[in-house]
Amino acid sequence: TFIQTSIASDDATLGVSGIDSTHDFYCIIGSDLVPASNDQDLFFRLGDSGGIDSGAGNYEWSIQRFHTGGTTFAAKSSTSSTYIQIAGNDTIGGVGNQAGEGVGFVIWLPMPSDATMKPGITGSSTYVNGAGTGGGSIFYGQRDAVITTTQAEIHFASGNVSTGRLTLWGLKHS
Repeated sequence: TFIQTSIASDDATLGVSGIDSTHDFYCIIGSDLVPASNDQDLFFRLGDSGGIDSGAGNYEWSIQRFHTGGTTFAAKSSTSSTYIQIAGNDTIGGVGNQAGEGVGFVIWLPMPSDATMKPGITGSSTYVNGAGTGGGSIFYGQRDAVITTTQAEIHFASGNVSTGRLTLWGLKHS
């Protein structure tokens, strides 16, 4: 079921809300996202009715990154962070902002707002870096405490989200 879409217009963050106990599983898709600043990593956060959680050490995550320009494959993780990294690569550069560059991703959120588990995500991204090289990632992350999740957001490491779209869908068991 379609829930909400948000369209970027040079925003610091881009978010969606409407996560509740109506659905058992959620899908968040980012498409045609372009950073205002070149070569940026992309981050994800969850929130509840009080707002987006950006507290120090509230997330842990792991990302596996690769690109088409050679044999570069890199892994990165954190057990104490203010975000979950979902795209970008220290080795080959982050998401680019020139013509033909940007990022898209799919995130699965299997813990609805009435879950008793820590909310976690898994997903994949594909992007073109600032040098025009294609890349991608698979990632996992979680918030380190149970919350009543109602919303989510993305933001680049530096600069705004120039263009693109973030859309939320809900799935039910029956």
